[in-house]
Amino acid sequence: AVVSTQSTGHEQMLARFDFERLAMGFSRVEAFGPSFGWDKNIEFGYNPRLVGFSPRPANMPVPDVISNGNREIFKVDIVRQTHELLNGISKGYLINSLGRRVPVSLNALGLCLEASTTASPNHSLYGDIHNNGHVIIAYSTDPGGVLDIDKGAMLESFTAARDPMFYRWHKFIDIFFEQHRKKLTPYTLNDWTVLRNVEITSFSTVISDQDIYDLSLPARLDTTNNLYNYMGRETLTIYDPEPKQITNFGIKKSVPFNFKLQVRNNGRADARAVFRVFIVPDTREPLDVWRLLAVELDRFVVPIKAGETREILRSDKDSSVVLPPEYTVGHIMQGQVESKPPCGCGWPRNLLIPRGNESGMRTKLYVLASNWAEDGVEPDKGLFGSISYCGKLGRPYPDKRPMGFPFDRKTTWDEVRDPTSGKIYMPSFEEAIINKTPNAAVANVTVTYLAEFNEPNGGDVEGAAPEKEFFVSTTTDKKLEEKIVYEPDYSSSEDESNIVKRSLRSLKFFYG
Repeated sequence: AVVSTQSTGHEQMLARFDFERLAMGFSRVEAFGPSFGWDKNIEFGYNPRLVGFSPRPANMPVPDVISNGNREIFKVDIVRQTHELLNGISKGYLINSLGRRVPVSLNALGLCLEASTTASPNHSLYGDIHNNGHVIIAYSTDPGGVLDIDKGAMLESFTAARDPMFYRWHKFIDIFFEQHRKKLTPYTLNDWTVLRNVEITSFSTVISDQDIYDLSLPARLDTTNNLYNYMGRETLTIYDPEPKQITNFGIKKSVPFNFKLQVRNNGRADARAVFRVFIVPDTREPLDVWRLLAVELDRFVVPIKAGETREILRSDKDSSVVLPPEYTVGHIMQGQVESKPPCGCGWPRNLLIPRGNESGMRTKLYVLASNWAEDGVEPDKGLFGSISYCGKLGRPYPDKRPMGFPFDRKTTWDEVRDPTSGKIYMPSFEEAIINKTPNAAVANVTVTYLAEFNEPNGGDVEGAAPEKEFFVSTTTDKKLEEKIVYEPDYSSSEDESNIVKRSLRSLKFFYG
């Protein structure tokens, strides 16, 4: 689905990227595109250090034209198309190829920006802004193709996210969707209290003693409403064509945990509740800015009988966000591969929980239960596997609610009068919405990075690094096809380059 990959999948990548930057003490990423620095140089250089891709020096100008084979992309066209699309959003309608008005919707915007020549309402008017932006940045080092220089990382979907400009460009692309959402009717308390009879009486995260023991974690870790990440070690098997092992391969991992909910159905009828779980940095910002940082962690359906009180334990391993398990060469050799491979859409399992920081990052964990009988495309079925970003291959997206609900648009509420003082004031989001929504709950959760812990207590961990680093070893077969894992290398004359460089070095696992 276009909106899945364009509006929501990329927005979730940006939310996570900003989440990680805030954890490191840096500001959010800034947009780059027409009217957002487009006439200035691309200040950040980047060297992907990958076969077939060229580096981009710092302060390269945005080319006026790209000649890519038989295709030319003009910078001025992207500017014009941007203005046309924003003008349509402000008016509430687009002009299709027949000259007729088409109501603006997330789907229509996705089709314009992703720009299939046949699916776009008007390809000649609105162009191919998203893809052409990738191309023009990727070929900025050799726009005319006269130097025979390889393309930049921004050209290919499997390498683009390595380049810091990916996030600045997509911050710009998301402006189109946000401008449309600002014109939609904001949510109110009634939009949150969509399953009043189902009450969430408690909500937390828990880590089992067994997981602490299995990973030889320090026993002093707090296991309730605390999430932990660490840098682990893996041994990779590369088949070239004979198997060879690469040891001490560093990868960010999380300590396993469960969502724990106590839920009561106060109604007279059975219910099928869909639980939507989000984590947000506790930044104390206005809601309409802060909601853009909401990272979806899970979405799952649970039946609850009339009058039943039920405890729900949901493992992070079952998250609807993460990629399905990957097949390795070892699986193939052992005949353990299904005839129909799973869809490759989702977030890497080891990156489900944002990194946090060594001192413990304060976050808010929200859950909202809504009525699956109304929200489900097939309400008699549950949600299984990696469905949050793309749904199921070849089938309709299973959830009728907008992706990102209830943080997909603004929520408003009224001022109230203090019963004691008589003064009128504006209550907080939690006071006005969460505390008045029985089918919602919030938990204050701390996300900690354990890199500064000493060697694990309680046992030998093969490959563990000495002192001040926290390593746990596992072994995984994985075929690497010319994917060379290096630390990103880029430079700039601007001061912020040091910030980005330090930030992304700390987030090396994100790009590796």
